[in-house]
Amino acid sequence: MYKKIISYPSATKEVYAEDTPKNIVAPNAISCSITWVDGRILFKESAKQSNLWYGICSFSQKIWCVAPLDYEKITMITTIYASPHDKHCDKGKVCINFKCDMNRFSIDSFIEQFKDMGKETLGLPLDFGSKVLWFNEGVVGKKWKNFIIPVDGGALKFSEDKYKEQLFQNVLGQAIDKVVTES
Repeated sequence: MYKKIISYPSATKEVYAEDTPKNIVAPNAISCSITWVDGRILFKESAKQSNLWYGICSFSQKIWCVAPLDYEKITMITTIYASPHDKHCDKGKVCINFKCDMNRFSIDSFIEQFKDMGKETLGLPLDFGSKVLWFNEGVVGKKWKNFIIPVDGGALKFSEDKYKEQLFQNVLGQAIDKVVTES
């Protein structure tokens, strides 16, 4: 048995554990859902941005993490705990919303969550972590809230069948409109 002291700005806790440390949620923490959006829903398949998962935090309504599309393991994270009062988030070290008050970004922590892939596979820019990313800025940054799945979070996945069906309906609709206008 060991004793571990956990400190937050508003409280200090002593935690006693048998063998392994347990994850302790900060006092005053709230549960924030994470919604993962498949990049192919948003971008043309030829765009490099379409090859990513975009993880949206329901608290900040911005992207807190991106991951390669073939790395579905990350989409299992559908809830994070945040304590705005204490400026603490259990995923603050991997959060890429650099304007969030609870952000404590560490490139090493970010890479650690992809340890079975490797840093080179991620293809991160050399200045990653030093400037606000395009998808959390301006008009694009304001649109993410429209994709949030409240309470439980989850993943919005691209469906090739639905895409083809909608494409067919759009083409059919345009053809009908053309026939009607020509008549």
